[in-house]
Amino acid sequence: MAQKFIPIRTCVVCKKRFEQQILRRYRLINSSLFFGNGNGRSFYLCEECLKKDEKILRKSLGRVAGNFIATLQNEQNLKEILLNGDCSNFRDSK
Repeated sequence: MAQKFIPIRTCVVCKKRFEQQILRRYRLINSSLFFGNGNGRSFYLCEECLKKDEKILRKSLGRVAGNFIATLQNEQNLKEILLNGDCSNFRDSK
């Protein structure tokens, strides 16, 4: 009997490979960040990386979500946004 296919994805911060269901998925649409499933360019983060220092997260995510990171003001906490999953409120002002 054939084994069931398990999708593997890579965390953009630590570059480790995990099963897709273990990682948290974020997607970018027109410089807006959304949490969860759906269409659009996306990236994955593992739980360990979400607990890392915000400076490390900003640097790593700047490569894949540069437009979104640039629109955040200093008072907005990136780590808090990612952990809460309440990303849809943060949109580019253009």
